[in-house]
Amino acid sequence: MNYIEMIGQPSTTKTLNYSGNGGDGAYSITPSGAQSYIYDSNTGTAFGVLGYHYSDGWVYITLDFSAEWVGACKIWRIYCISQLQTYGGNYRTDWTPNGQGGYRLYYIQLKINGVWTMIDSYSLTDGLGSNQWGYENYNRDISSGWENVTGIRLHHQHVSYSYEGDRYQHARYYLSELNVYREKYEEVLRLRKNNSTIRIGGHEMTSNHKLRIRDNEMKRGIPLVDATDPLASPIKIYDGSAAKFLPLAD
Repeated sequence: MNYIEMIGQPSTTKTLNYSGNGGDGAYSITPSGAQSYIYDSNTGTAFGVLGYHYSDGWVYITLDFSAEWVGACKIWRIYCISQLQTYGGNYRTDWTPNGQGGYRLYYIQLKINGVWTMIDSYSLTDGLGSNQWGYENYNRDISSGWENVTGIRLHHQHVSYSYEGDRYQHARYYLSELNVYREKYEEVLRLRKNNSTIRIGGHEMTSNHKLRIRDNEMKRGIPLVDATDPLASPIKIYDGSAAKFLPLAD
């Protein structure tokens, strides 16, 4: 089975947000790297955000990245590489600056049937980085078969806290890679229209396919897509309730 990575496609809408604040003294929130490093299929590059507090107090940062595309598809794999680097952090669940929570939190969501749905989440409240450097990886390689997906979202949040002497707080996220893969539309049929050849795509057949094709012993399903789908061909078909289009091969 061959796959197409969705986030790096030109038609995919990508949104990057980061934020932060601090208490009891001066602090700064500083980004580094290019947004494109997140989905460039190169684990040697990364987008980062640093929260830095210059004395006793606290600093809080968030890093969010989402990608959405037109045309629901079946997602087979999610791949994520991210790292937290922190110093001076004590994590107290009984103390929440501005209600933000004294913990580290990561999660991945997919937009399934128009609703953001939790796929993976991870949180901790231990003393990582308490008066020393601490490192934590959020690396995921998840394989499944999520249907009707139009987006992915990755969230990070972290608070570094200290009131135990004159020391700073340092919290940095590096997001090195986020990839999501759909099955490639392999060519299953060729049609002629207005003296042009149209290559129609399909993939491994499932019970959800209303249109199917058989070539000797090979069976393929041809998904029906909306007119707004970037891979919609000019070949229209009625599925019993609405007009749909056959997809072009990748």
